[in-house]
Amino acid sequence: MAQRTPEVVDFIDKLVAVRKRGGLTQGEVALRMGLSKSAVCNLETRRTSGMTLRNALRYADAVGADLQVQWLGEWDDEEEEF
Repeated sequence: MAQRTPEVVDFIDKLVAVRKRGGLTQGEVALRMGLSKSAVCNLETRRTSGMTLRNALRYADAVGADLQVQWLGEWDDEEEEF
């Protein structure tokens, strides 16, 4: 399992705080994300490396957070599509 950086840990903790402030349970988030409750628990408690960008966006949507992604790098190939 890949180690999570302190920034990723902080990011996940902030998403969990939004869930809790909204009064949502892990089970409710799981239903909204189409995952099992244990999968959401694993994402939140950092027992898995599954917090991908896609999962972060899905989790944020499930808890009502406004998550925006900003690209700060440069493309290597001007023709490359995203």
